[in-house]
Amino acid sequence: MPENLYKTGISDKVGGNWKPTTFEINGTRYLIAGGYDGDFAGWSSGGSGWSVSSLIITGLTDVGSYSAPTVFWMNGNLYLITGNHNGGFSG
Repeated sequence: MPENLYKTGISDKVGGNWKPTTFEINGTRYLIAGGYDGDFAGWSSGGSGWSVSSLIITGLTDVGSYSAPTVFWMNGNLYLITGNHNGGFSG
């Protein structure tokens, strides 16, 4: 996919220093980004650019400054854990 198409629809909704993580569920790609303020933003893509997806971040709360999420699969379940600038983790 061309670089400019890959970025289509992603905006700076989490401020500076955002840390993205991506994952796929049933052929749809998702991106969750943590920001300097500890909040999260989410997008989804079916292959032709990205659309804001607030549903994918429902329930994620402010974890402190510079949130850095990681999504992973374990035993058939999807998990998200995030760190912050103080070395704390939430998951």
